[in-house]
Amino acid sequence: MYMIVAWRVQYLTMMNRTMPNTPCTSFFTNSEWKAVWTAVAKKKLPKKAPRLEEMMDLIARLGGHNNRDGDKPPGAECIWRGMRRVDDLAFAWDAFGPEANRDVGN
Repeated sequence: MYMIVAWRVQYLTMMNRTMPNTPCTSFFTNSEWKAVWTAVAKKKLPKKAPRLEEMMDLIARLGGHNNRDGDKPPGAECIWRGMRRVDDLAFAWDAFGPEANRDVGN
């Protein structure tokens, strides 16, 4: 299981460095990017999904990256910590977000 997680973290880190202008929906579900955008950017959801570079910046911030001038790009550990939080945010988005199905059990 850890190898799969490590592969995804490394893959996202490398894709961010080589293809930053790719839409984030190529790598993340709607629940993932919308939840992260809402929680970290604290802005209204954009009509179009953000670029991978923007999404990875938000994930890195979740993982503890400060993004100060002179800081190196976020590495795998920072992205891994952020991705753990992405899973929780996406779960909460699906359960309680504006697109949640609240008729379950009624």
